[in-house]
Amino acid sequence: MIIDWIKNNLDAAMLISVISIIIALVNTYIVYKKTKHNILKTLILDYNLKFFYEYFTNIKKTSEKLKSEDINSKIKTDISQELVQCTQTFRQEFIDLFFSVNQDLYKELDGKAQKLLDDLSNAIGDDGINLYIESKYNECIAAKIVEHESEMIKLLIDKCR
Repeated sequence: MIIDWIKNNLDAAMLISVISIIIALVNTYIVYKKTKHNILKTLILDYNLKFFYEYFTNIKKTSEKLKSEDINSKIKTDISQELVQCTQTFRQEFIDLFFSVNQDLYKELDGKAQKLLDDLSNAIGDDGINLYIESKYNECIAAKIVEHESEMIKLLIDKCR
C-alpha cells in the first residue's frame, strides 16, 4: 500500500530526495551513538577510572581494621562512618559523572555502591559475627567487596562497548 502510494504520488527526483533524507537521519543517529560512547570513554573512564580502583582499595584497607580481636562498638561505628565517607567520595568522583551521559548506568552503579555499603554495614553491626575470625571476615566482608567490584567492572564493560 505504501509502495503503491509512493509510485503514484512521487516522481523519481522526489523519491531520491526522500531516500537521501532517510539515509542522512540514519547516519546521524549512528554518529550520535558513537559520539556518546566516545564521550563516555574519553571524558569519564580514561580520566576517572583511577577513582574506581582507589575506592575499592580504600574500602579494603578500612575493612582490614575489623580483623582485630579487641574491637569494640565505638571502633565499629568509626569504621562504618569511614566506609560511608569512602562511598560518598566515590559517588562524587566517579558515579555522578555518568548522570549526564548514561543515566541507566549511573543508577546501576549507584545502586551497587549502596548495596555494598549496606552489606558491609550489616556485617559490621551484627554482634553475632566475629569478623576477627578469618573465615568470617572473608565470607562477610572480603567476598562482598570482591563480588561488588566484579559486578561493577562487568557493568562498565557491558555498557561501554
